[in-house]
Amino acid sequence: MKNPYSLTTAIFVIIAIIGAWLLNWRDENFAFILLLYFIITLGIKLDEIAGQIGIPDRDRTYPAEKDKNIIKQLEKINASMDTLNRTIGILAGNSKQNDTGPGPVDRFPNTDEKRDHRPENPEK
Repeated sequence: MKNPYSLTTAIFVIIAIIGAWLLNWRDENFAFILLLYFIITLGIKLDEIAGQIGIPDRDRTYPAEKDKNIIKQLEKINASMDTLNRTIGILAGNSKQNDTGPGPVDRFPNTDEKRDHRPENPEK
């Protein structure tokens, strides 16, 4: 866009007119809209300045595939994850071999059960 200030001004003037006619805004509301207008206009101007002083030949998207350092770090992370998965697999295999079951053998069944000793509910 060649001149973004005219579009921004038009949008804020429309907002102010709608606020005055339909929403019955007071002075504080118009002051707030004016403050927002100046903040947006300053942001547009700073974006233009940043575009002028920036390096025009450089790609601004910075894809990760172009950075060799990021690729090397990702390969190291992938190798570490493979090693970690192998180690977890070995540990999981060892724990299955050493598993003795759900717990100790129960030689005295029903010792931990709560019994109902009331006469109206005799045990079976």
